[in-house]
Amino acid sequence: MATNGTSPGDTHALLLEILASIKSLRQDHAGLSSTVDAIEGRVNTLAGVKQLKDGLARDANLASPKIPPMVRRSRESITSLDGESKDVNPDAPLSSSPPPRRPSTTSKIILTSYPGQSGVDPIPLKWGASDPKERGPVVVNRGSTTIRKRNAVGAHGGSYAIYYALAVGSQQLNTDHIPDFTNTEPAVNIGPFPTWGDPKKIVAMDPLGHLAPWLFKDIIQKDHVDIRPTIAVTRAHMLLPELKESVVAGRLIPDGTICLNDQGELAVTKVAVEPVWYLPGIAER
Repeated sequence: MATNGTSPGDTHALLLEILASIKSLRQDHAGLSSTVDAIEGRVNTLAGVKQLKDGLARDANLASPKIPPMVRRSRESITSLDGESKDVNPDAPLSSSPPPRRPSTTSKIILTSYPGQSGVDPIPLKWGASDPKERGPVVVNRGSTTIRKRNAVGAHGGSYAIYYALAVGSQQLNTDHIPDFTNTEPAVNIGPFPTWGDPKKIVAMDPLGHLAPWLFKDIIQKDHVDIRPTIAVTRAHMLLPELKESVVAGRLIPDGTICLNDQGELAVTKVAVEPVWYLPGIAER
């Protein structure tokens, strides 16, 4: 209902004009804000440059400190930390043996272990053994309870190992963290096959890598050794437009096992493998 002699058309036109004015004000305000931000950024940059130049000029104007002349001391005496002079026998023979080295600790970067190294006891690894207990796990981690048990060089995760390094470097992850592999067993049973027991057949991957945390569970629990899988086995469903067209056209008939339905949905098994190189076998090839 219109009042005071104003028609609905006039009211609508007035509201549209007010709305247009508000939009124009918003645009002007946004433009003004961006201009102010740009000016503020330039001012901050210029202020930083000026501060840097002033600091350099002030450092250049400072007088160089005068170093007092060194007093030549007799070789027959030296001054100890408490200020007392101690006599030195010039005829005494100098010791030719270097100072004793401190024992290696886990804080140092150790690329690998060596036979006879203090405190190092690598877990035995017999590549190609048919019995998993005789074959042994592949251990590469550097946790405090694992580093002295390592029998290989490397890192888990392939190129993703850089994320682990960043997490450790930023102190977001403890190096002694041992993951819990409960309910992460392979979705599909694979093997064993005769080639797993031949050291010359498989040299670029660990055939037991998908079962490592479960085959060597006792070592993980008793010795707190970080043993991780190098193969991940998962199951999934995959949709491909080409297969759907083949089902619709009748060229592909769903069997319920591989091709599951009339949408061309596939049941797939994915195996992600990390490289594990048995160097003698690699060198032989």
